[in-house]
Amino acid sequence: MTKIMIIVFIIIVFSALMYMKYFTNNSPSIVWNNYDKQMNNKITEINSTELQEKIKKLAISETTFKISNCNELIIQKYNEASQDKPNKEITITDKETINNITSNLNKLPEDWEMFVSFAPTISHISLTFICEQNKSYRLEIYWSKLKTPGTTFFAEKHEEEKNVIDMINKLLDNK
Repeated sequence: MTKIMIIVFIIIVFSALMYMKYFTNNSPSIVWNNYDKQMNNKITEINSTELQEKIKKLAISETTFKISNCNELIIQKYNEASQDKPNKEITITDKETINNITSNLNKLPEDWEMFVSFAPTISHISLTFICEQNKSYRLEIYWSKLKTPGTTFFAEKHEEEKNVIDMINKLLDNK
């Protein structure tokens, strides 16, 4: 009787682990580092706007905050991270504005100390920088926090992070 109970227990635990693995692989999660993959899959399945088509054609360079010599910034705002289409999208071509944003980004460390997990109903802003030498970079903002290239977030606010988010919000409000 004890052997049967042990075998049943092992089967239940194994089934629960397999379900958790399936759920983790098939739902967006920053903690398990598949959020970008899931969101990118959704983006490729939609009927895109002109800007989305332009972004799809870009070869995104390595993820970094060390960005320079950019000619264009595409800002896409989503009311929910799980949305396929942005609620608002604008293109910024003013080099001074772009340089102000990138100079603040360049002062930030590449990896921070906090992982964040959240529901797909959170607001999300995607920044795509189109730069010289066919380089382009994509950054994301969740909950008024910049996601780092290392997929983490600041535990504390940094002045440069606040400056970038304020500039982006101001640009979105003015257009």
